[in-house]
Amino acid sequence: MKNARKSPWRLLYKLHRYLGLAVSVILILLAITGIALNHTDDWQLNSRYIKSPTLLNWYGLNRLSDIRSYKVGPHWISQLDQRSYFNTQALTTNNQLLVGAISTEPFIVLAFEKQLLLISDSGSIIEKIPLETPVHSIGVTGQDTVFIRLDTQIKASHDGLLSWQTVSDPSVLWSQETTLTEPLSDQLQQTHRQHIIPYERFLLDLHSGRLFGPVGIFIVDLSGILLILLSVSGCWIWIRHRLKSRFHNKRLR
Repeated sequence: MKNARKSPWRLLYKLHRYLGLAVSVILILLAITGIALNHTDDWQLNSRYIKSPTLLNWYGLNRLSDIRSYKVGPHWISQLDQRSYFNTQALTTNNQLLVGAISTEPFIVLAFEKQLLLISDSGSIIEKIPLETPVHSIGVTGQDTVFIRLDTQIKASHDGLLSWQTVSDPSVLWSQETTLTEPLSDQLQQTHRQHIIPYERFLLDLHSGRLFGPVGIFIVDLSGILLILLSVSGCWIWIRHRLKSRFHNKRLR
């Protein structure tokens, strides 16, 4: 009786049962996140963002990097990381550094290192103008003449940025970086951090276990190994049943 209980097949049955219980929770989680990731475009998971303070704190997004800001009339133009803002309204993502912003009668001009961005007084994007030479600063005169300072020269546009002429060093009101007011800075930080982690990134981190650091990755890897063992033991059990069934049928003939 004791030998029967210690039979290798009985141990295999128990191993198969407990392996199934051990990996079932992880497999359910992987199945749910995998199905969701297959519908990233359908559910717009790459354009919808995590807003939960608990999850954002879990990612370490407490206080973010410094803000570059420029005062343009009653408005603020700011850049955090690679995202630029009109007051607290997100404008565009740009990996180039924001170097200034000025206001003219028809539009507001944001100067990045190799691009000018034209927006309306309400923050709508009008046009993007690429530049070949890096811009160091942007300025304006009372006649709405726009100036940009390049490496070795200054260029001016008198026709709404349609053409540029090289000029000598004029008297220009150059855009200067300005410190945001504390309430607006806090509001912008809060808005910005709620547009950093898309649901797609969160599901990928949950699917791979990276959301929980090295421990999470280890658990997912271990679950994969256990799933392999579970599959192998299941195949052995099925083969044994088939062989046993055939042997039993032969004896009955």
